Amino acid sequence: MKQLLVFFGVSLVFAGTSVASLSVGEMQVLFNSGMDDVETGELEGFESAIEKFETIRDDYPTLPRIRLELGNAYRLNEQGFSAGREFEEALALDLDDEISAERRAGIEKYIDAYTRPKLDVEVGVKVMHNDNVTAGPSDDLVTLWGIDGWRLGEGRKKSDNALLTSIGISYVVPMDDAISWFTSFNFDSTNYSSLEDHDFQLARLYTGLAVKAGEVLLQLPLTADYSLYRGDPYAANIGVNPRATIDLGEGFSLSVLAMVSKRDCPFLWARTGLVYGGGLSLRKDFGKGLVASGGYQRLREDTKLASYSADVDFFYARFMKTWVDFSVNFSPSLSLRECDESLPYLTEPREDKRLTLPVGIEYAVTDGLSFVAEYIRTENRSDDLFEHDQEKVIGGFIFRF
Repeated sequence: MKQLLVFFGVSLVFAGTSVASLSVGEMQVLFNSGMDDVETGELEGFESAIEKFETIRDDYPTLPRIRLELGNAYRLNEQGFSAGREFEEALALDLDDEISAERRAGIEKYIDAYTRPKLDVEVGVKVMHNDNVTAGPSDDLVTLWGIDGWRLGEGRKKSDNALLTSIGISYVVPMDDAISWFTSFNFDSTNYSSLEDHDFQLARLYTGLAVKAGEVLLQLPLTADYSLYRGDPYAANIGVNPRATIDLGEGFSLSVLAMVSKRDCPFLWARTGLVYGGGLSLRKDFGKGLVASGGYQRLREDTKLASYSADVDFFYARFMKTWVDFSVNFSPSLSLRECDESLPYLTEPREDKRLTLPVGIEYAVTDGLSFVAEYIRTENRSDDLFEHDQEKVIGGFIFRF
């Protein structure tokens, strides 16, 4: 067994039984050159250092310092998975004389973040007051379907309180520097205290590959959801939702997305069909906790009944300001849905307009507990078919694990 003197310390290590192609002197020169490359702070320097440190590692795989410096070069070159693997190998060797306990803890945290599967769980428990659960008018006599004098009776505007519960689970498995597999599952339930006929539950699954190539992040997920209304099957969707996000620099990022989904709607069979479309969004991180984004989506609904087929234009924006333990967000959106053909009792195609104005706050009580509150104002217009507004006030807690 060949015994070598380590060039970065006075301790001796055993390099193994294989014959190395580099002498100790050559190794020292190559190591110093690699360290100089790292100190340039340039991408080309990081890549050059990686090549040199890899050469030394291949000859002397049990030298902990080489593993450490190679991992650092990978980290600077934004190769988090490779960096974590080298750090993990370095910690498995005798590093007590090379790094402090504080740095060891930091390295272990980095390994967890970039090389090991990550599981996050979020549970929400909230209460809501909805001033118009039935989505009806406030007057007995209204204009409905273009005809004056209809009495809605049970369809009138009614308010109620509800319990909102939710669970969100995300699981990410790093596979290498550029590829990971991500899965998220969400379940949301709305249960009214009096108007139980309006209870609603929705389960959603989102899973697929994420691939990073330079400044582009490509996500290729399969999506599926299933919902219940009044305890009975309402709708089910399954499809794909590819998305590409491009880092434009200066805090800007651009996302382009597409979607194709097959929808089955037992509750309203006429809405069974195909939904497809695409969109784009722009995000700007101004720093100091201020982030703004906005986007546009256009969807096509092709259904069994021609009068339910429609084009949907969706405009949205989001503004969020975060301090240490407190955040405020405002997320207005506008949905325009235009049916292709008129219904039997209308003389022209119908257009639905919905403007939603939510304002929310979140306060971090502890690391895993937050208090949230939200006010949502919705304006609905649908030609002469119906016109009603809605207000929701929501408050509760989110638990994160």
